[in-house]
Amino acid sequence: MKRQVFKVFTALVLVGLLLTALAPAAYAGGGGERFSDMARFEPGSEVELKAGGVRVVVPPHALDRARLLRLMVFVRDGQSVVRLSPELHFEEPVLIDFGTAPVIYYWDNGEWGTVETIDVDQDGKVGEILVDHFSRYAWW
Repeated sequence: MKRQVFKVFTALVLVGLLLTALAPAAYAGGGGERFSDMARFEPGSEVELKAGGVRVVVPPHALDRARLLRLMVFVRDGQSVVRLSPELHFEEPVLIDFGTAPVIYYWDNGEWGTVETIDVDQDGKVGEILVDHFSRYAWW
């Protein structure tokens, strides 16, 4: 019985990994490009992810346990979509830098909402937001 449960669990994990790999390819398949970065967060150490002109900085005490974090950026026809995973909440604000985009859109309960970016890193340019959770973001 334990062996069957293990085999089913393993099959589900493999299918999930396959679907995760194919979803970005499906978006980029229409002539777009995709960029990604992954990093392992360890409590007490800052992690930075960079891909497709987007930068994510997770501070040292944002999570209480180690996690694998992933940033995916899809660009097509002047539109950029950002997916961050896993979807989780942080104990400290996380910086997301979208370059110089003055407004970005975020996915919330089946609708796109808007948020004006600010100059969090004090480089004289807007384009950043502080978040307490990962979501989907876009700009065009």
